[in-house]
Amino acid sequence: MNSNFKYRIPLGIAGLLATFLSGCGGGATQSDMAASRVKSTQLASPAGAGSESGVSPVALPADFGIPQSPAQIEAMAKILSPYFGSGGALRSEALLNTTKGVVLPKAAPYPKPVYRFLNSRTGVHFYTITESERDYIIANFPWFNLEGAGFYAQQGPVSGLSPVYRFDNLVTGTHFYTISEAEKDKVVADYPAIFRLSGPGLWASAAPAPGWVPMHRFFNRSTGTHFYTANEVERQKVVANMPTMNYDGIGYYVRTNDGPVLTGVVAVNGPVQNAVVCLDVNLNNACDGNEKQSAKTGTNGVYDISFPRDEVSEATQAASPLIAVMVPGLANNPNTTLDIDLGLGDGPQVTHAGFVMRQVPGKTGPINPLTTLVAAGVAGGMTEATARGNVAIQLAIAEAKIDNYQDDSPIHVGGLTDNARLMAGVTQGVLEDGIPLEVGDQNASSAEQQGDLRSLRYTMNGYLSYLDFLLPAKAAGTPGITLLDRRLTFVAGSSVNADDYNQAYLTDAGWLRCDYFVPIQATLGVPSRSTFCNAQRAVGARSYASVAGRPMAEVVTQLQSDPLNFINTGGLSTGNLLAALGNAQFPSGSSVRLGTSLNLNQPIYINSINTDGRPQIEATTLEALIAAWPAASVNLSNGGGTLSLGLGSGDFKNLRVAFTGITSAAGGSVQFYECDLDSNQQNPSSCIATSAGSYAIQTIQGARVMSFAGHAETVMSHVRHYVEVKADHQANSVIGSGDWVFLARQLKPHISSNQSENKRLNRTGWSAMKAQLGL
Repeated sequence: MNSNFKYRIPLGIAGLLATFLSGCGGGATQSDMAASRVKSTQLASPAGAGSESGVSPVALPADFGIPQSPAQIEAMAKILSPYFGSGGALRSEALLNTTKGVVLPKAAPYPKPVYRFLNSRTGVHFYTITESERDYIIANFPWFNLEGAGFYAQQGPVSGLSPVYRFDNLVTGTHFYTISEAEKDKVVADYPAIFRLSGPGLWASAAPAPGWVPMHRFFNRSTGTHFYTANEVERQKVVANMPTMNYDGIGYYVRTNDGPVLTGVVAVNGPVQNAVVCLDVNLNNACDGNEKQSAKTGTNGVYDISFPRDEVSEATQAASPLIAVMVPGLANNPNTTLDIDLGLGDGPQVTHAGFVMRQVPGKTGPINPLTTLVAAGVAGGMTEATARGNVAIQLAIAEAKIDNYQDDSPIHVGGLTDNARLMAGVTQGVLEDGIPLEVGDQNASSAEQQGDLRSLRYTMNGYLSYLDFLLPAKAAGTPGITLLDRRLTFVAGSSVNADDYNQAYLTDAGWLRCDYFVPIQATLGVPSRSTFCNAQRAVGARSYASVAGRPMAEVVTQLQSDPLNFINTGGLSTGNLLAALGNAQFPSGSSVRLGTSLNLNQPIYINSINTDGRPQIEATTLEALIAAWPAASVNLSNGGGTLSLGLGSGDFKNLRVAFTGITSAAGGSVQFYECDLDSNQQNPSSCIATSAGSYAIQTIQGARVMSFAGHAETVMSHVRHYVEVKADHQANSVIGSGDWVFLARQLKPHISSNQSENKRLNRTGWSAMKAQLGL
């Protein structure tokens, strides 16, 4: 020790620091000394001291941590004040690196404690992250009092973190830390007689990150020393009570414990605000008071949970999922969870019913409807990798989108975009409805199976028709399932061809009649997707109401008052059917399935091949159709001379059109009319001219399509077109020989026009009923 040393920081200042300040950042290694201190005795650090951080420490002098004379300190303070005391240090965004926003450093390896010493001779704290250096200081420098762990950080490089550089202040015996590369270079270049760089002392975050708190930095203009604190209350006390302390800003970000940081974003369509995330240790789908949980999420949806390692074992963490509880309520209630970016233009959205979203047990990261679906697969016995692969096939999305779909177009009720964000919204709807999620084994093999009953019309024994599905056998490795659309009619016990396949869709291969030989492609699970007639894509979900043990006749009778009835609809008597069913009961596993469906696109289709074609003698081209229906020939009393475009402004109003002129080969002008319909929605009468409009002809998927614009909104869920069906543009046999013009339909893009519900009898129940009916 330097026996001639006389200067000490006045007791009042040291005492004030010890009273106010509970934490400061820093650490020290010895460096090149100024000329006046080179004579100090060098003591070698113990072998390996500091090596935990990957930095070889410089030997510590015997008078380590002892300041020089007041004059030297005053001179040093004047040198440093133009930079550190001017308000320029650390204040720029370039140095603070705050423009990056939220970053998520790795949680592993676990952070280590950074030990805090109070130097009784300077009143300033010293920090070290290495246990060997801690032990060496305890053994050799009695004026350093160990106060415990001041904060936690990483001892070596970790993805997402930055090195915090440690400098030795050669004049004051204190220490200076910075995470800024630019500031490090400036201090090395401008103050070589005051500071010596000894290398990275620890690794911390340069920007705000979940689980990491600000380490505030102060510069004492009187003594030229630095003070660091991660305590916000302490920072405020220093600002209020110590005018010589210049607040530089946030130096870096540190941890407050040695445990994991469980962090991610809670999202549905957009980030979710006010969500509480917890580690559901008891697996009861609730955040109990004794479970580790986050504060409510902000508008960015970010949650973070951090706790000491010894409070929750690694085995418990591995078995416990992170859950986010969605809470319904009024938007202005602070406990109501809000989906803040629905893209609807009407502000944050609330959930209609409470539900829980989750991550896979033992995993942190995003929590959203898609991760919840993956977690359902894991709960069903799949590995996470298998569940993720199946979910990607099940919903036709990229696997990476399960974690983050926020760059997809937002859901908008006016027009849907088939993307992962929409699939998340559909999954949210399933959760809100209380329907269990299910991940299907998309590549599993299966034997031929009976499918669900979609419709049954039973007149008497031997006279009936039904629609159901048949699932052909499937080899392993073939994703999804195939359903064959089976439509059978029986007369006197014999199957007849009733020409029930009466729809055709416009596909890339041409017009395609939707029949038994055009399979429906679908995926397994809830929710799942399907493609009908190689054109109509949809996503849907299903729930089941058990009818096991119930009399078949009772269930049929109950269905007659159900708006979604699918047995003997349209007032067809059930008397003979009930007699045929007798007292038979449904076996175990039988259920009535409620299905909900959302169309994902709006292909053009012919609803009735039998009735929607124009006579070939009238027109086989759109140009011939225009010539056949001029407005000059219209009869307003009965709509004669006009073409129907379906229902108009009401259920008993008919929108009609006639042509007034040809502008070009691609379009022209029309006159619209609205006529009254009778109680059967037939026989137009009392027509009036409503508005002038236009038609346009364009080629879509190889077919010429005429569309109309300028009429009032209709009550229909679709719009009507006239289309050409050419003999050489049919993917299968749609219509007889020659070319035709058909009335066609296309669903409106609004979500309300693309939603539907249905009920069906599942395969177990239908197989039993077929056997009872002798089919």
